[in-house]
Amino acid sequence: MNRKFNFRQKMVVTLILLLMLFASLGIAAPYMRAHYFINLSSSMPYGIYRIKKPCGFKRGDAVILHPPKEVADEIEKRHWLPKGWPLLKYIGAVEGDTYCTKSSLFAVSYSFYINDEYIGPVSERDSQGLPLTHIKGCHVVKKNNFFARFHVHQ
Repeated sequence: MNRKFNFRQKMVVTLILLLMLFASLGIAAPYMRAHYFINLSSSMPYGIYRIKKPCGFKRGDAVILHPPKEVADEIEKRHWLPKGWPLLKYIGAVEGDTYCTKSSLFAVSYSFYINDEYIGPVSERDSQGLPLTHIKGCHVVKKNNFFARFHVHQ
């Protein structure tokens, strides 16, 4: 049977197919939310990241984390990310590593180091020109913890 569909029939079939697609995405959405992350922050390259369940922490791994309340409040206040949106960061230091900010003898700026390896400059202001707070001195990563570092823009 060679039957042609009129415009209205084509629209109904298209709507049914779209509803089926959205329904299947709705079923798959909990799985996708648990394994894929959309990065909206400039602290790492924008994009969609596939995140696996961790089996230990290694330097360089990407992790999703929820910041402490006072940091989350500051993120919301400065409109860096939507309220409640988690952060995507690289692990820069793991248990036993030392991270430091050090000032130059001849400059007012600070540099960031992990295990005495230069990582990059410490920003004094955000993209809106507002002052940033930053860690001072040297610190050792405690047991069962890691230090999430910023993305160094090239």
